Amino acid sequence: MKHLAPRTRARILRCHSLIARSTVLSRLYLTLCRHLPPLRLPALRRRAINIISMINWPAAALSPRLIHVGRSSEFYLKPHNHEFDIEAVLGGQLSYEPEVFAFLDKVATSYDTVIEIGANVGIFTVYFSKRLMTENPNARIFAFEPSNEAYKRLRENLELNGATENVTSFNAAIGVNTGFARFYEPRGNLTNGSLKISFASYFDEHPVSYWIVTLAGSSLLELLSGAKRVLLKIDVEGFEAEVLRSLEPVIAQLRPDILIEVLPGFEDAISAAIDFAAFGYRFYGLTPDGLRAIDHLRAVDGRDCFLTTAKDAVAKNPYPDIAGP
Repeated sequence: MKHLAPRTRARILRCHSLIARSTVLSRLYLTLCRHLPPLRLPALRRRAINIISMINWPAAALSPRLIHVGRSSEFYLKPHNHEFDIEAVLGGQLSYEPEVFAFLDKVATSYDTVIEIGANVGIFTVYFSKRLMTENPNARIFAFEPSNEAYKRLRENLELNGATENVTSFNAAIGVNTGFARFYEPRGNLTNGSLKISFASYFDEHPVSYWIVTLAGSSLLELLSGAKRVLLKIDVEGFEAEVLRSLEPVIAQLRPDILIEVLPGFEDAISAAIDFAAFGYRFYGLTPDGLRAIDHLRAVDGRDCFLTTAKDAVAKNPYPDIAGP
């Protein structure tokens, strides 16, 4: 859209707004878009999504669509106006966090337990469920999401895909202690809710606030009884350091692999949360070209880092795209 002349852009948006007044026309138009061969090209697909995401489509026109992530995983996703999942209206390959899915394609089925802290609407939750159901059927997934609306959509996506057998979900956050806390949610930005008002306020000067249930990280030890190979996936919008400190008993006892979002400006707090060196962790950044060994936690090309205690990770290369510093 940014390459279009202002007058042309206004006409395109006006046309789409007129279509969106009718549920029938909206359904027909969005169906047509899914079947247009040019929209399979990444650049044109991005432009189409940019336009579609600016329109208030009738809810009845936004039906679940089959999407693809990673190398070969596919499942249904319900799109919503103005959220990242609106891309699902076009079906096909989802562009959401491709470097994370590419990495998980290589390692996901090696875990018997996945703890997802900050599951949002369940994109990764459903992915883990489908992958592990077929390739590691005894594996378990535990998903935590404090946002009321995100959790509702998480449950919808799980049920839509029959992904409830190996998933246990909780409408709660992993916090400093077990109890209650205020959760801050930017209006119209469901992916950036946080336990930190300073973070949420970056996206909305006056975010919605409400009480949620929090669980101390140590309480996860009960869920992890008998687990042998654990992955912690942490994406909590600026609250990563506090979550890691709360999880220290779990980390000390089980030495799980950790996949964590490390946003610029939060690296030092996350690094200082736990003495990772004392537990034998090594750090890797996720990039479009695979894993890259790094000497400290920081955002590399992407926003996510992988932590593992595997001392011979590079030498024996259990993760094919691990590269040295």
